[in-house]
Amino acid sequence: MEHPRFLDILATLVFLQPKHDNESDDYGKRYDEIMQLILTKVITDVFALINVPISELPRELDLTIAMMASQFIEALGLLDTDAEVKARATPRVKTLSEGDVSVTYNDKKTASAITSEALAQNTVTGEYKATLLHYRRLPT
Repeated sequence: MEHPRFLDILATLVFLQPKHDNESDDYGKRYDEIMQLILTKVITDVFALINVPISELPRELDLTIAMMASQFIEALGLLDTDAEVKARATPRVKTLSEGDVSVTYNDKKTASAITSEALAQNTVTGEYKATLLHYRRLPT
């Protein structure tokens, strides 16, 4: 079930995570998909914690949900531009040894692998959990 104010929260999230100018069409498509996917993930995680049906989530949590999604996107670098990714790129070789020759390479993850990994994580972190617990209903 979709949140009744999904588009309003999405607009807030777009304000917090604006689309980068001068990026490719692929970036624009990826931007829209990631924004919707992560927002849906955060709403689902909030629902799971506070036991309030998605359609009944209090309006007071809308900004908190948008901020949680923004922080999650930022922490994982899901919307980084190609230039930002290259700027922080790790070298291809992680370790190099001489005796008996040993080379360890860094694992380059694809965007889909990073997104899949992100979806497996819980977006409710300590700083937001205290706020959300004020709205928690005990299971019946």
